[in-house]
Amino acid sequence: MVQSLKTEEERLALIRSLDLLKIVDLPELKRMTQLVCEIFDMPMALISIVGEDHQYFISREGFPVSSTDRSASVCDFTIRDREVLEVEDMTQDPRFADNCLVMDAPHLRFYAGAPLITSSGYAIGALCVLDHKPRKLTEQQRHQLETLATLTIDQISLLRSVGRREPVTGLPNRQQFALDLAALADIRPYDRHTLMILDVFDVHAAHLLGQARGMAPVESLIRQIGERLSKLLSDIAPLYHVGVSRFAFVLSELSSDEREAILERIRLVATRSVLVDGLEMLPMCHGGITAFDASNAQDALRRAIVAMHQALDQRQPWVRYEPTRDLQLRRDYRLATDLPAAIANDQLYLVFQPRVELATRRMVGVEALLRWKHDELGEVSPGEFVPVIERTALMPQVTDWVIRQSLSQMRTWIARGMNLALSLNVSPADFRRGDLPDRLLTQLRRTGLDPSHLEIEITEGEWLERTPEVSRQLSEISQMGVRIAVDDFGAGYSNFAYLTTLPINTIKIDRSLVQGFPSAIQKGAMVRSIIGLAHDLGFHTVAEGVETEEEAVALKTLRCREAQGFIFSRPLLPRDIDRLRQVA
Repeated sequence: MVQSLKTEEERLALIRSLDLLKIVDLPELKRMTQLVCEIFDMPMALISIVGEDHQYFISREGFPVSSTDRSASVCDFTIRDREVLEVEDMTQDPRFADNCLVMDAPHLRFYAGAPLITSSGYAIGALCVLDHKPRKLTEQQRHQLETLATLTIDQISLLRSVGRREPVTGLPNRQQFALDLAALADIRPYDRHTLMILDVFDVHAAHLLGQARGMAPVESLIRQIGERLSKLLSDIAPLYHVGVSRFAFVLSELSSDEREAILERIRLVATRSVLVDGLEMLPMCHGGITAFDASNAQDALRRAIVAMHQALDQRQPWVRYEPTRDLQLRRDYRLATDLPAAIANDQLYLVFQPRVELATRRMVGVEALLRWKHDELGEVSPGEFVPVIERTALMPQVTDWVIRQSLSQMRTWIARGMNLALSLNVSPADFRRGDLPDRLLTQLRRTGLDPSHLEIEITEGEWLERTPEVSRQLSEISQMGVRIAVDDFGAGYSNFAYLTTLPINTIKIDRSLVQGFPSAIQKGAMVRSIIGLAHDLGFHTVAEGVETEEEAVALKTLRCREAQGFIFSRPLLPRDIDRLRQVA
């Protein structure tokens, strides 16, 4: 029976998803064709795969070519009939008498082939035996050929599953998912499908569990959740294990209500507690959703992952893909990759925001702030590009550039009689290599500046307490004579206890507390408390983001020593600082 066009498209898509070229001539298949030759006492045997325009042989014994046009394929008739095909003398059969493999080398005469039928019911090729002379099989031999074909397709399935299944769950993995996505797009190019990917266990929690009890409990948890999801989706869609704790599946031909109902069932099943190594664990469910068709199937998994990370960030069970977030991620990536060229091509520059002594309104220092004028994107906000840089290995390189440029500028100002303090920001990433004190000292020696002119600003947070390496570097920097300030104090962590264990000199009160604090009772109480406690502990205080005279006067009354903000000056280029001797 001739297959329908749609069935043929599905068969070809399955062949593409099997990616059988990777198992060509493997020893396991080679032994099969050798065995067939021995059993039937014939010189040639083939395992053929019949594609769209060609047939190729993933194993061959005694046969001179590795592929032929499909028009020359006898196995094509075998897969169409889906049963053993025997041709006793091909020269006498009008279908094959003028076949190039009959008329020319290898001068075939006899052919017998049994179809290779997959578990999903598609005939993808044949196991065949050939001879240069006419032959005839017995009924027993025909049965043997069928049995060997079944063993062959089982062997092919086993070989292709190597590297295609996650050992923890036994589910098809990410590689198989990518192949099946492409096949689905080929089979149904005009249909819209919905891809879901979900994360079921926090990576940090998995690491802690692994450290405490080994990886077996982690794997048990993932395995149990995989089994639950597989059971739930068994009649709906295949489930794939595409990451350590991530699963994916595709829904097609469902209404919006049906899809939402399935997602809610998945959430309930995935988040049900799991007993692991005597401990009851609570999994999570944060998933990304994206629609796709043949035109964008290759990018579907990436888009779903983008949405999944948004779900993780927002602590939501499901988030649909948003192109705007994707565009921002691509822009972030571009900024990270463009940064080395920006440094080399002088796209980075510094501005300096004055720090003012509140009692005299005199400029006593400046904070160096990084700016980037991209050659194509224009001015890029530091609030955009600095977090991107901090996630890469480029942060120390950028900080070194800032240190070098700002110290050189300070040397120029001091030579002109401007006795200013310089404050510059360093990131948690700058402490990872352990050499920040050496990098600072090298630049101080290069410029000949007194370390007392320099202050580094660090953000508050748990990272200051997590490792003694940070404390060591801060102590070395302090011993050099460089002052250390805690930036954005009051914005989040606000822990005075750890400040007493570190060589801190200055507390910079975050702008979120300063702005409007004189008329805001709660803010006012917090600012008074911070300044009062800082004084008692011997810390210098600086208020950030001062924008009104009322704020400046109130801060002075509370004995806050310095301030910076737009009421005094916006960040300025070096030439403008030169002209600014006193800020009113």
